[in-house]
Amino acid sequence: VNNFYKQGLVQKSDVLNADVQLNTVESALSKATSNIENASEGLNLLAGNPQDKQSLYSTDSLTQEIYGFENAALSETRSDIMAMKTALNASKMMVKSSNMALLPKINAFGSYQFNDSKAFGFNKNSYMAGISLSWNIFSGNQNMSKIKSANYTTDKINKELNQFVDKSRLELNKTLRDLNDLQIEIKKHDTSVAQATEALRILNNRFKEGLVSTTDLLTAQAQLSQQRIALAQAIMSYNITKYYTELLTSNY
Repeated sequence: VNNFYKQGLVQKSDVLNADVQLNTVESALSKATSNIENASEGLNLLAGNPQDKQSLYSTDSLTQEIYGFENAALSETRSDIMAMKTALNASKMMVKSSNMALLPKINAFGSYQFNDSKAFGFNKNSYMAGISLSWNIFSGNQNMSKIKSANYTTDKINKELNQFVDKSRLELNKTLRDLNDLQIEIKKHDTSVAQATEALRILNNRFKEGLVSTTDLLTAQAQLSQQRIALAQAIMSYNITKYYTELLTSNY
């Protein structure tokens, strides 16, 4: 642009617009570099690495990871659901234990003795056997209160389990719809990027011939950058949603 300005082909305003665009790109690049450093330090903290270790995670190419979600279904053997089922079974055992406390307790006992004047004669023997029955009838109200409390806890856990499963199923359905919407959005952004690229190519050729202004060219470049960023954000959102869908349908 400066060369065109020296040749009198563009105006001073075109040079200033080009400088503004350059400063904007440099500022965005600096911010992106800082974000990479912040993310690297956060990952080091999660991994338990020392914070004084200067290690940056390199950025990779952002590609869409296609997920076949046609037959996706909520797995009730997922670890968090199984944990709630285990708690429900334990609560049911507490109810059974409380009910057993109402019944009388029966204990059987027995003994056998060997008696003889001579060692190891075994000619005079005796035995004793019996059964003991115990029943605490004075703690009936206390036991009934325990049974009611255990039943209430069991019902509460059962309702929480059913609600959690229903909520997880709704969340899965929402996530699948989000994946479908993001797939459509990615296709639209792909088309927009292709169109913006072609428009920039045409304007760039016309700019070299002096048929369009620098402002038009910068506008086309900015539009292409915006479409590329929108496409990258859509792909990133798709991949994150895809991983979350795998978590919801996982058996672990």
